[in-house]
Amino acid sequence: MTTNDVAAAWRAFAVELGYPVQAGAGPASVADLVARSAVLGGAPPPEFLDLLRDQNGGEVNGLRFFPARSGRPTGGTELPDLVEVNLDMRDGGGLAEHIVLVRAASACARCTCPAERSTNWTASRWT
Repeated sequence: MTTNDVAAAWRAFAVELGYPVQAGAGPASVADLVARSAVLGGAPPPEFLDLLRDQNGGEVNGLRFFPARSGRPTGGTELPDLVEVNLDMRDGGGLAEHIVLVRAASACARCTCPAERSTNWTASRWT
C-alpha cells in the first residue's frame, strides 16, 4: 500500500461519512514540522509527511491523524498539531521513544525510535 492509497482511502472515508477533507500542507509547513520535531528526537517518517502534503491532518468518526500545525482550515474539529500532541502525551511518560501519528479513542499508530530514524509503524491499544 502506498501513501497515495492511504490518502485516497482517507478521502473516500471522509466523504462517505460527511467529514471535511483538509487541503494539503505546503512545503514550508512540512519543513517547519520537521524542524519542530527535533524536540521529539526525530521527524515523522517520509510516508507520513507525504500524507500531510496531500491532506494536512484530519478526523473521521473519532479517528485522527495530526496536522503539521494546529487548526481547521477547511472546517471540522480543530486538531492539535503533531508536535503538541506528542509533547502532551510524553508528560504522562511511556512514549519518549515514539512519535504518535494517528489516534483513535482506544488506539494509536506511532513510529518507533525516531532517534534511530526507524520507520517501523506500531499500532497499540490504550490500556
